[in-house]
Amino acid sequence: MGHFFDSLNFNITGAHLAEVLNLTPARISQLTNDGTFNRRQGGYDLEECVRAYCRLAKIGPTSAAMAAAKLRKAEADARMAESMAMAAEGKTIAVIEVESLVAQMGAAVRAALLSLRQTLPERLTGLDAQEVSVELDKEIRRVMQIIYDCNLPTHEG
Repeated sequence: MGHFFDSLNFNITGAHLAEVLNLTPARISQLTNDGTFNRRQGGYDLEECVRAYCRLAKIGPTSAAMAAAKLRKAEADARMAESMAMAAEGKTIAVIEVESLVAQMGAAVRAALLSLRQTLPERLTGLDAQEVSVELDKEIRRVMQIIYDCNLPTHEG
């Protein structure tokens, strides 16, 4: 008993191949570029392309896009494993903890800066430029100390 393709020995266009395989012409071009289909002078050999497409359907796509997707997944898995290891070693800080500390620091700095409206005018009255500079430096250092005293945890990398 012969095969269906034994009597078919002709070439077809990419558009006709797309129609036969229920694919888009763009997918036919992609499969040609990937080496699944071979385009010859007269077009595509129907039997060869159908057999190649059947093999592809059995084993799945082996295109460069699939290889790139697998690489991206492997990289993401590696980053996740690294993050989990760092967390297990105590080398990460929970986002909620950082948010809380930043909020505390912001509130403390805001309170310190707002207090300047009441304390500085009296302290600066009658001072020359050099003395004003010294007083401002003291206040800047005081606010910086407040930030430092918030005891933000450090990330050890």
